[in-house]
Amino acid sequence: MRGVVTLAAAQSLPSETPYRAQLVLIAFTVAIGSLLVNGGTLPTVIRLSGIRGSDAVEDQRHLAELVAELTHAGMRAVDEGVRALPEGTVVDDETVERVRRDTAMKAERVAERADDMAADLDASLTPRAAYLLLRRKALDAEREALREARGAGEHPSRVLARAQRILDQEEARLGRRGDAG
Repeated sequence: MRGVVTLAAAQSLPSETPYRAQLVLIAFTVAIGSLLVNGGTLPTVIRLSGIRGSDAVEDQRHLAELVAELTHAGMRAVDEGVRALPEGTVVDDETVERVRRDTAMKAERVAERADDMAADLDASLTPRAAYLLLRRKALDAEREALREARGAGEHPSRVLARAQRILDQEEARLGRRGDAG
């Protein structure tokens, strides 16, 4: 851009200006020279600085690692949530298994974070309410694991953002389920 401005400035000189043709030629030469020198050395500067472009395969591997970490945190939260239920509260194994299955299959979901469900547990907890409560506990644990992964700096920011969108979508899906009934 600077070269274009320099050349335009040189060409805007009045035609009576002494050595105008030489000034335009010098401006043109400087513009081309700066492009060639800067452009020619840029690959070397990039190589020496160690900057790497994005690699889709590596990104996918990082995303798989991160989602596995998040899922593991979610599964632990489900197990802890079942153990933390008040005595006498019954949650059937099918509901818990469904939460685990959905925790593992969230990779396609994207949306906004749903409102937190502040429900008191009691002995009359329906399977649907238990599912929503346990799944939200799993997602909270996964979000915490994501915050820790973000702080550790082991994954590229674009992979962390994709994992964030996955969790957001799952929470929005749960919000729609909770609002439906």
